[in-house]
Amino acid sequence: GGKGAPGWGFLFGSQKDPRPEAIQNNWLTKDTTLNSFFTTTKLQNLTLRASVEPIKNLKIELSGNRNYTLSHNEYFRAGADGKFSSYGPTETGNFSISYLTWSTHFVKDAKDYSNKNFEDFKSNLLQISNILSAENPNTPSTVDSLGFHTGYGKTQQEVLTYAFLSAYSGKSPDKKIINRFPKIPKPNWRITYDGLSKLKFFQSFLQSFSLSHGYRSTYSINSFSQNLLYEGDPSENSTRRDTLGNFIPKYDIQQITVAEQLSPLIGIDMTWKNSLQTRFEIKRDRTLTLAYSNIQVTEVRGIEYVVGLGYKFKKVTLPFKVGGNKKLSNDLTVKADFSMRKNTTILRKLVEGTNQPSSGSTTLGVKL
Repeated sequence: GGKGAPGWGFLFGSQKDPRPEAIQNNWLTKDTTLNSFFTTTKLQNLTLRASVEPIKNLKIELSGNRNYTLSHNEYFRAGADGKFSSYGPTETGNFSISYLTWSTHFVKDAKDYSNKNFEDFKSNLLQISNILSAENPNTPSTVDSLGFHTGYGKTQQEVLTYAFLSAYSGKSPDKKIINRFPKIPKPNWRITYDGLSKLKFFQSFLQSFSLSHGYRSTYSINSFSQNLLYEGDPSENSTRRDTLGNFIPKYDIQQITVAEQLSPLIGIDMTWKNSLQTRFEIKRDRTLTLAYSNIQVTEVRGIEYVVGLGYKFKKVTLPFKVGGNKKLSNDLTVKADFSMRKNTTILRKLVEGTNQPSSGSTTLGVKL
């Protein structure tokens, strides 16, 4: 400790590195056996929302979000000469951002369970290799037998990542996709329309009639950590390669995930003049996981149908007294939902070139 530690800037939220001031004012011990981490944590949370009504009774709610966490740990201590140095710096974090994969959601599988999205993923690999090799001045001019540039082979982590993201977002590979942590969230939305219930024809037998649709997609990296074998130039271009000849990326990632929900794809909600309520929904979802350990895309798809019925009994009186001699009387609503859900899981392996269904289920449900 020392007078004025840890400084007014630190107390009022300054992002300036406090270590130079701490050394200058002798706030740090010069014990060479110090084994406490110096840790900094960076949090970035961005949430965007907008609501528009292009025509009367049609409401569109747009949303976007981005969450980024980065923790830096290192030993910062004095050496035998009394000078302070950093030892063993490491970084860990996680990331998620609203994404847009609508254009590839409805692609159907062939009879052998292959589909165009996965074929695009495979064909994008070479194009991404070309882009990354052009961006990194440390790339040798040689190519392998498949045409992949040395350093950015078919199984290199960054090549796989950007080929996957471009394929399942339905876009051709370009320089814009070369960012494992995108800066700008893509828009997700929810749409509701109840204008039909305002028409005289519907008012004759309906109290309310609404249509709804919602879409949400998220690209996420659950966990990443600094690769201890990574070496790069001042622009953070990789310079060191692994035993396969591929450049070692700065961050080691086990897997990335794109989770998508259409909840609902379409929803219809009606209340009739006789107080009967009816509801119908179709929901769809898809989760795509790219695992780097076995270079496999796991695709889980689900579709759900929901039919709901309800009835409002007006002025129902309880058969017993409450609070003395009073009998409570109020509206009673009874609802029942019937649902059927189908799930399918398909394993798509890049190296083996196979598309294999691994599990599936059909679930029937009743909610009362």
